[in-house]
Amino acid sequence: MNKYNILDHKLELLLVEVDKLLVEYQDDYIKEYLEKYKNHINRIHGMIVNKTLENSKQGLLGIQRAISESDTLCSNEKLYQLACDVERYYAEECKNFE
Repeated sequence: MNKYNILDHKLELLLVEVDKLLVEYQDDYIKEYLEKYKNHINRIHGMIVNKTLENSKQGLLGIQRAISESDTLCSNEKLYQLACDVERYYAEECKNFE
């Protein structure tokens, strides 16, 4: 698998968890936040599919930060770990997609 595919797979795992949480959580604010988060992930997915996602230059995608900004979501260990995994892979392995 190439780096685009690996990163996309990691995003898919994250999306599965987000979808589970959308069903679990009853709070409208959290649901709205998760929908916006899901849209952000889907935009990144689109860039991966189109191969327009830039090399990381050791930067981040904002995936983990969005979780960290919500106490409720930050306390969800699985979601947080999946987000960290995406960011870590992008920053460390996607410095160059070639």
